[in-house]
Amino acid sequence: MPIRHAFRFTRFALTLLLCGLLWLGLGCVSLAADLTASDGSPTVFFDDTDNAVGSDWGITGAQDGFAIFRADGGGFSTVFHIDSSAPSPSLWVNNVGNVGLGTSTPAQKLHMVSGDTPSLRFEQNGSMGLTPYTWEVGHNSSIFFVFDAVTSRVPFTILPGAPTGSLRILSNGRVGLGTLTPQGNLHIFGNSNQDIFNGIGPDLNSGPAFNFGYAGASFGAGTGFFNVRGANSGVNPSLRFATVNTQRMIITNAGRVGIGNLAPSQALDVTGNIRASGSFIAGGTTLNVPDYVFEPDYKLMPLTELGSYVAKEKHLPDIPSAQEIKQQGVNVSELQMQFLKKIEELTLYTVEQERTIRRQEQASTHQEGTIQELKEMVAHLTARVAMLEHGTATPKPRRHP
Repeated sequence: MPIRHAFRFTRFALTLLLCGLLWLGLGCVSLAADLTASDGSPTVFFDDTDNAVGSDWGITGAQDGFAIFRADGGGFSTVFHIDSSAPSPSLWVNNVGNVGLGTSTPAQKLHMVSGDTPSLRFEQNGSMGLTPYTWEVGHNSSIFFVFDAVTSRVPFTILPGAPTGSLRILSNGRVGLGTLTPQGNLHIFGNSNQDIFNGIGPDLNSGPAFNFGYAGASFGAGTGFFNVRGANSGVNPSLRFATVNTQRMIITNAGRVGIGNLAPSQALDVTGNIRASGSFIAGGTTLNVPDYVFEPDYKLMPLTELGSYVAKEKHLPDIPSAQEIKQQGVNVSELQMQFLKKIEELTLYTVEQERTIRRQEQASTHQEGTIQELKEMVAHLTARVAMLEHGTATPKPRRHP
């Protein structure tokens, strides 16, 4: 910055100044005056005359503003400037050290006041070889924001009235959303008298979106849920679970669950083996236990008729064929009852066969006694005939049984 008029304080001038101050201290002279530099661009220059390496400083005021500049071997560098049209108050430091920007009553260490959207800009200008970039932090009556000045995007916002604890990060790294005391690495809190949906997706109501979280008012306290919403269709798509990039399980929008099967045809459709450590109980079906088979009026199919049926149909009566099971599946509970019915019928066939065998054995025993008696009769008659032929006996009549 050019210097049109400068006051240079040399050793002689400093000596005169010290003498004047001493004279004033003795009370001999009462002096009240301003130090004034008058010129088109008045300047006060502080010239360090020692041989130490350093810069000289100057203060100047001109039509365009007030400035503090540094002078060194390379020229002048302005380090502080106030434009002549700067409003009042532009910069204010109060008696406790608070700094006001646009206010003469700063309430905090740094207090910024503006009529519209007060903001701070952070600009990396590339002077040190780093990529230039600029961010701004500010607010207005509608929003507090962090603004990407390069892309004109607003990645972070807070609206007025946001409740306490909307976002909290503890010293241990736990993050709370809606709570001041997060109990896990991420704790999302909702009141028990509301339905709280925590979601992922562009539209949590119409979809597509994945909702998860706590539901209190509609579903009862302690209820957790997952929900998938379709894109503006009103029909929720399926909920799928995958591991190692392979889909393992699906819950369709009809509520059917498939494990190893992505197109379940029943409420639970499993492809693969099932192992249960407990009992299998059909609690939702009224089972018709076939004890009626043992009633006296039950008509058991004759074995000859059963044999003809099996020879023709290739399966037992009341038992679905292999083709039917392949096409329609099987109700395990009903099939078990049919199996029990066939076992009970088989028991009846076995009991009837036992009775038949006993009757046959009794008839055979009676028949064997009759045969023996006939054998004895034949032998006796044969002997009598022989005696008559030889004249050794007189025939006697015999009473037959």
